[in-house]
Amino acid sequence: MKGFHIDMNVAQFTRSYLEQWLRTLASLGYDTIVWEVENNIRWRTVPECAAPEAFSPEEFKQILALSRELGLEPVPKLQVLAHCEYVLKHPRYKHLSEHADRISQYCPLHPELVPFLLRWIDEYLEIFGPVKTFHVGGDESWWLGSCPRCKEYVQRNSLGDLYLQHINAILKPLIDRGIQPALWADMVLS
Repeated sequence: MKGFHIDMNVAQFTRSYLEQWLRTLASLGYDTIVWEVENNIRWRTVPECAAPEAFSPEEFKQILALSRELGLEPVPKLQVLAHCEYVLKHPRYKHLSEHADRISQYCPLHPELVPFLLRWIDEYLEIFGPVKTFHVGGDESWWLGSCPRCKEYVQRNSLGDLYLQHINAILKPLIDRGIQPALWADMVLS
């Protein structure tokens, strides 16, 4: 596998730019694209979060079709713990935050979080179609275990258990569908 990570967190790319980029990556021998699209698709799950120039699901499906035609296997990436500022900055989702005054991380023990993320993963899979791999991020969760609910859990169990309990709740439904999960290793290694 020779993969390339397109991180749309940092910029909104036009369709023609992405198509040109995909052709270049294919010509360089890449065979996999990790798509971190964040708020650059108009999601049903989080409609308030869409960037002004976000793609419609149909537009993005066409980009994915070109990616596949070029031999570039798409890997969707949805951050399921940290790096969720574009969601938590909206009042509707603020209650899912690890801390009321920070918008960088979800609270892994909030009872609404896993169902919310699994609905969103379902929507990703509607748009991306059949995929072999799904990336869940899971990195740089620096506030993990610091809200009162999580602190209590960590005292009874461990910080590692808190992390794995949340990540496993997200990974199991993917595995049950025959999809290989991927995540960054920094939190697991620490």
